[in-house]
Amino acid sequence: AEADYYCIFQDDIVFCKNVEGYLASIELPKIFSIFKPSDYLNNDGIWSKQESGAKLWMAQTFFIHRSLVQSLLTNRSIWKIAGNKQVDNRVGYWAKEKGQGIYYHCPSLCQHIGESSTIWNKASLANRRSANDFIGEDLTPLVHHP
Repeated sequence: AEADYYCIFQDDIVFCKNVEGYLASIELPKIFSIFKPSDYLNNDGIWSKQESGAKLWMAQTFFIHRSLVQSLLTNRSIWKIAGNKQVDNRVGYWAKEKGQGIYYHCPSLCQHIGESSTIWNKASLANRRSANDFIGEDLTPLVHHP
């Protein structure tokens, strides 16, 4: 069976309990993350829409609907970003080019715990590299029953 979503998990991360059951109970955008960097503000509801293009931040947990995966993987524009890193910037560039918003779940259901970075020598989890609203590893988000 073909998956509905394909996932990109990056860096060292931890999840709250029952993420899969919770996600199965809500309506999902075509591209989303359950990790929300601390400087992405909450919108009304559970999704914070970002349209930052190549300035998108943090690719810890990208979920991409199967109808979009082929377009992402075959897009030559994303290779305009030098090097072979910056997955977040590449996905953001592609999404903006395709007119797709990327949605970050509020509150964060995942936390970035990796101190080191392949991009910055003196990386820390301060500021934008962590979620300021992670519900915690021991908590379970409420499952919505239609």
